[in-house]
Amino acid sequence: MREISLPATEYAIACYYIIATAEASSNLARYDGVRYTTRSADSATLSDMYRNTRAQGFGAECKRRIILGRMS
Repeated sequence: MREISLPATEYAIACYYIIATAEASSNLARYDGVRYTTRSADSATLSDMYRNTRAQGFGAECKRRIILGRMS
């Protein structure tokens, strides 16, 4: 058995939260109502369709992760 040093472990949790939210944001970006998932029927413009579809299709936790991921 050999002893090793891991000096950056104190940053592991912070790094996890940055990477996990960025991953969630990029992975969930495809569910925009155009190609995948259900599309909002009550939309007049493309911008409204994106906004309404994402508002109806994602829960609060999912929206939080997308927003946090976009900021990282």
